[in-house]
Amino acid sequence: AVAAWSLIGLSFLYGVFHAVGPGHGKTVVATYLLTQRSDLIRGLGLTAMAAFFQGLTAIVAVEVTVLVLEIPLRRARGVADDLEVLSYGLVVVIGLFLVIGALRHLVGHGHHHHHGLDADAAGERAGWGWRKLAAVAFAIGLRPCSGALLILLLAYALQLRWAGLGAVAAMSFGTALAIGCLAVLTVFMRQRAEVLVSRFRGDHHHEGSWFVVVSLIGGVLIILLGISLL
Repeated sequence: AVAAWSLIGLSFLYGVFHAVGPGHGKTVVATYLLTQRSDLIRGLGLTAMAAFFQGLTAIVAVEVTVLVLEIPLRRARGVADDLEVLSYGLVVVIGLFLVIGALRHLVGHGHHHHHGLDADAAGERAGWGWRKLAAVAFAIGLRPCSGALLILLLAYALQLRWAGLGAVAAMSFGTALAIGCLAVLTVFMRQRAEVLVSRFRGDHHHEGSWFVVVSLIGGVLIILLGISLL
C-alpha cells in the first residue's frame, strides 16, 4: 500500500513538473487558444481533455497490447510509437480544418462576412465549439505520455497494475492543472490583444475580420507543427 501511494503521489508531481517543459501538446494548445475564439472555460476544458486523453491512450496501449493481444511488455513501446505518428497526423488535419474555416470567412465580405461570424457564434452555442475542442484534445492526447508508459510498464512488471492505473490518473490530473495555468495566461493575453486592437483601429464594422486572419495564421502554424513532428 505504501509503495502504491508513493507511486501515485510521485506521478502527480511528475505530471505537474513535466507539463512545465516543452512539448507538442502545449504548443498546439497555446497556438489554438491564441488564434481561435475560445473563452476561459473552453480553454480549461481543452487542457483537461488533452491531459485525460493522453493518460487514457497510455492505459489503452498497454492494456490492449499486454492483456488482450498478449504482446510482451518490451514491445508495447512500439505500439505507442505508432500512436504517436497518428497523433501528429491528426494535428495536421486539425490545422487544415482551421485553415479551411478561416478561408471560408475570408471569401465573404461585408454583409455576408458578418452572417458568417453570426453563424459561427450560433455554432458555438449549439455545442460545435466543444466538439471542436474535443477533436483538438483527441489529436493531442493520442500521443501517449512517455512517463505514463514507463510507470505502467514498471507497475505491470511488479504486478502493481491498479497502482499503475492510479498513478497515470494522478499524472493526468497534475498535467491538467499545470497546463490549465498556461490556458488561463494564453486566453487572457488574447483577450487583451483583442481589446487593444479594437481601440487602436476604432472600426467596429470590421472588428472581426482581423481575427479571421489571425485564425488562418494559427491554422497554418499548427499544420507546420504537425508536419515537422512527422
